Amino acid sequence: MKSLMEKVEWEKEQAKMDDEDLAHDMKLKPRNKATSRGYPFWHIHKAKRLLAADVKSGKAYRMKPKKLWDTKKEYKEFPLDVIRNHIHQEKRFQREGPYWQLKRNTKGLRKHEAHVKQLKRGWLGIHNKDKLLVDMMKDLDI
Repeated sequence: MKSLMEKVEWEKEQAKMDDEDLAHDMKLKPRNKATSRGYPFWHIHKAKRLLAADVKSGKAYRMKPKKLWDTKKEYKEFPLDVIRNHIHQEKRFQREGPYWQLKRNTKGLRKHEAHVKQLKRGWLGIHNKDKLLVDMMKDLDI
């Protein structure tokens, strides 16, 4: 038990040192204000949240991308073709997101069930000598 506690303490120290090293490196090389193409970073820009709200409210479906681009100064910080692509991307994301979430969860559930089945087989292999326990597990359908 003592060696486990020492290992955990050592890993905490390593994590702390890694955090300090990263903070130091981030100060040496701060993030650029714009991408290599000269646009602001989309994933942290206010326009991304505004666009998500406009798509969710249906505003993006009622008007053409150019007209939507003209509605907010945050959108104007990007060229029209860039915003147009983000508009279509956000529409797809909101429309198709629930499908992909269900597909991901179904796949994860199947993987989990296969893992549980494998663990059960291994457990039964180890405890096969105890006939009463094995019969009880089969009766409970575990």
